[in-house]
Amino acid sequence: MNPTLPLACLSLATLSASGQALPQGAGDTESPSARILSATGVARLPEAPRYPYEEFYRTSPLSDFRFSADGQTVFFLKSDGNVRNVFSLDVLTLRTSQVTRFTNAVSAFRIDDSNRFLVAQVDNGGDENFALFKVDLESGQSIDVSHNLKGERSLLCDLSPDGRTLYFSQSKGAKNAQALKAVDLATFEIKTLVEEEDALLFCQGLSHDGGVLAFARFIENRETHLALFDLATKEVIPVGQEKGVTHDALAFDNKRGFFYLSDKDSDTKRLWRFDFDLRTSVLVPLPFEANADIGDIVSVGLSRAGEVLSATFRDGLQTSFEDFRPGVNQEFSSVFSGSRASAAVFSKTDSTTAILVIAQGAAPDRYVLQKDSRFDTFYDANVSDIPPEAFAVPYSTRVNSFDGLPIPTHLFLPPATNSSTKRPVVVWVHGGPEDHVDPGYSERLQFLANQGYVVVAPNVRGSSGFGKTYTSLDDGDWGGGHIRDLVAVARWAKTLSFVDHERVSVVGGSFGGFSVLSLVTQFPTEFNAAVDVFGPAEMASFVDSWPESVVPTWLRELGTDPREDEAFNRRVSPYYHLEDIAVPLQVHQGARDTRMPQEQSDRLVEALVRLGKPVEYHVYEDEGHGFRKFANARLAFTRIAEFLAAARPLALTPPKP
Repeated sequence: MNPTLPLACLSLATLSASGQALPQGAGDTESPSARILSATGVARLPEAPRYPYEEFYRTSPLSDFRFSADGQTVFFLKSDGNVRNVFSLDVLTLRTSQVTRFTNAVSAFRIDDSNRFLVAQVDNGGDENFALFKVDLESGQSIDVSHNLKGERSLLCDLSPDGRTLYFSQSKGAKNAQALKAVDLATFEIKTLVEEEDALLFCQGLSHDGGVLAFARFIENRETHLALFDLATKEVIPVGQEKGVTHDALAFDNKRGFFYLSDKDSDTKRLWRFDFDLRTSVLVPLPFEANADIGDIVSVGLSRAGEVLSATFRDGLQTSFEDFRPGVNQEFSSVFSGSRASAAVFSKTDSTTAILVIAQGAAPDRYVLQKDSRFDTFYDANVSDIPPEAFAVPYSTRVNSFDGLPIPTHLFLPPATNSSTKRPVVVWVHGGPEDHVDPGYSERLQFLANQGYVVVAPNVRGSSGFGKTYTSLDDGDWGGGHIRDLVAVARWAKTLSFVDHERVSVVGGSFGGFSVLSLVTQFPTEFNAAVDVFGPAEMASFVDSWPESVVPTWLRELGTDPREDEAFNRRVSPYYHLEDIAVPLQVHQGARDTRMPQEQSDRLVEALVRLGKPVEYHVYEDEGHGFRKFANARLAFTRIAEFLAAARPLALTPPKP
């Protein structure tokens, strides 16, 4: 669950590759099973050996690429075998080196233009009360510059061009509000720049000349305002303040302009540019938008001078990538033609140098340094012992739900899947609720598929990425339509010829964990096992655990206040229906989780034990809302695989095709 605005990055993040899908026309008589097997070719592949989770962890992607000011070095985040740290790439030699050595995960960083130091955002202890550390690049010594003394959370933003000032956002106490701040990196004095009572402000980036800060004001999950703060005049300049509209900050150009994504006047996110002098925004038309099936623009890369754009966008069920060099009369020419890139991050010095992410869907990502007309692979994320033919192959389709709504659904099929060998199924439920699953490479989904499961990952109503109308379909309906979507997808999966319809389990985290608990209480005979990873079970106490600044967001999602509406709370909260559970349940919980308090899982498990229900409970003392440390992720997913393998099949009547 994510009731606060995700930390934005001015460079493009690693994105998923597209899956395979075939049209299903009115004259198509081929069965869904035959169509899937034909499209993926998995039946012709040899059965893959089982690999431990650690091998899949070794296929983790790189992220957050940033060029040094001189263009000679690229910095990025990569796992050091336990947590994510900062690494560097020498552009000339293509040699990589580890830069930071924190024992807790680095989630963001910025590089000083003089290459003397960097600032890293570190999650100390997994509770998401991030601290900011200045790291000397020569000595490796680090110092905390954010002064989190009372449980504050500090979120990294940007460095001034002279490296003297660090801009960041910081919460007040236990996240009741968040202000824009600056710290002098010589004296370590902190000043507040913009603060509003009970408001959540997120610093988003600094203009190239160091004079203007962009920041976002979080209103709710589907309304975010953007503004600029002039550091000289202290003036706050509104960019986008429309009710019910989401604005995502992107990047400044060098012509007194600011690019951002917004679903203003549209059901999906489009690219806009704000002009500082005119104080107006205009839509930036992109050539692929003529396609009727285009959804959100996911993210945009921009060269420093603004002469090259790259965009990753949702194209039907997939994500696609295009790059442009805008010309006169909005004519566009390709820059990375033939590279099969899925994302691009540009050098600060010239637009002919970039990092390209090559996402392959059924295999870990590759990373290419493009310089002039050369393309050099500097990192293949598959540093494991897993051969390419052993990975699951994705397939994308739409499954009609109980009311005819098409649910975008992705399958991950293990090699050697065929109609004569019935495989068990794991229905994977994403969190959010406003999140989604793409058909790209995921080490965790690939691990489950390697254990012999067909992994089915639906984007139920309320998911993001398919327009704000689709995202709003679960408003005021938690535990309702989206749960019936999951049942519809599970029942559809049971009709596939290569599926063991008596061994269909469900796994979900956060809001997905709430969905899992709702499924097994409302539909106790649909699944043979269930796994809840830090999901809330009792809505009134869950809402009451949040700071008042974000409670209105949850109330808009729920449609009412469960603390005051007892009938609603008892109807929607799985906690009050645990006697209906008929399958074994495994529960995972981070002891330092600040989004979903451990009290929720403790209370759930205690009630299940009293009722004599089969339950397995695992608490991770040094984790919060997720698994950021390798040791915990390995333990959790190994436990999940062993739990699902041991669950007995349900004695069910075979479903009608």
